[in-house]
Amino acid sequence: MPVPLSSIVSIISGLLPLSVGLVFFRRLGKDMRLLVLLLTLGFALDVASIPMAILKISNIWLINLYFLVDYALLAFVLSYWQDHPRVRQIFRISVVPVVAVWAASQAALGSLVHFNFLARTLECILLSLAAIYTLWQIGLTSTNVPLARDYRFWVALSILIYFSGTIFLYAFGFLINTKLMGAAWVIHSGLNVTANLGYTGGFLCFRRP
Repeated sequence: MPVPLSSIVSIISGLLPLSVGLVFFRRLGKDMRLLVLLLTLGFALDVASIPMAILKISNIWLINLYFLVDYALLAFVLSYWQDHPRVRQIFRISVVPVVAVWAASQAALGSLVHFNFLARTLECILLSLAAIYTLWQIGLTSTNVPLARDYRFWVALSILIYFSGTIFLYAFGFLINTKLMGAAWVIHSGLNVTANLGYTGGFLCFRRP
């Protein structure tokens, strides 16, 4: 089974923010180091998926497990940028009910080899809302630093673009084996490339002035 060109471009694009993040790793705080960790795991998953796709081996179970890391790390990354301790706590505690929903819905599906569309849709909605709130707060508290130089802006914007754009993909997951869904995954790849470019912009903010 050949790997679509759009998927290959999407996977390669993951190298860009990961490479830049590693170059500036010593200058990063805990928030962006968590993002580097997430990008590393995501790139490893993408690379592992290539031979699995060629050999027609399902990687759904890997994607389902990656979901837990994906939501948890991004929720923590965004929590670092909240001015109010209670909001910061809400972002972090939200991991618990989300994991509970994932576990319950995954149990209802009966196996890890079945894609968990409910949990993925919930993740997209929550992270989109969290990113919107974070961007609003950044706009309110921004001082003399232009948004183009604020790494938080680039990362939060990337999260918003990717997760708000992929909500419909997961919400209509029952179409996954149809030609319509195949075309939608091309859009997904485009969103992933766009998000990776945004993450790269965030890491580049750590260059010496």
